[in-house]
Amino acid sequence: MYVGGGLSIPRGVDASPILPGLYQGGKPPKGPALAQHGLQALVLMAQEIQPNLADFPGLSVVYHSGIDDDPKRSITAQEWSIAVSAGSFAARQVRAGRRVLVTCQAGVNRSGLAVALAVRNLTGRSGRECMELVRERRGPQRVPSGNVLEPLCNPSFAEALTDLPPLPRRRRR
Repeated sequence: MYVGGGLSIPRGVDASPILPGLYQGGKPPKGPALAQHGLQALVLMAQEIQPNLADFPGLSVVYHSGIDDDPKRSITAQEWSIAVSAGSFAARQVRAGRRVLVTCQAGVNRSGLAVALAVRNLTGRSGRECMELVRERRGPQRVPSGNVLEPLCNPSFAEALTDLPPLPRRRRR
């Protein structure tokens, strides 16, 4: 069992603490495990994994915001908008005192993008700083293919984050 950020994570639940109240992980297990271990909200970034709130008894909200993770093409404007909305939602949940898990299939790129955007909303840091924090706190992950990948290795996601300046203090939301 891992304990971080005031949350105990049982074996079988993939969740890395990024900031207090904000966690990043891969495909979430259905059932009560997330709520039993202190999580209250779930953000689903994988377009192929979009279960309902009823699949996670005890959670107060499941936010559906799936995007594609094809590293061979650039992120679309619609996908970017979805990721920004998911990051804003996660930040609002953290500010409201809820523990949020942001997930995708492997817990590497799509969840990393939304988490980095949430970190930017919460801290005002530049996109590059947020990406570096996510990479440091999440660490390399073994993906379903068996390969080990660094978080935010999708080049178009990394490029989009790198270009974001710090937020002015009055614009942090």
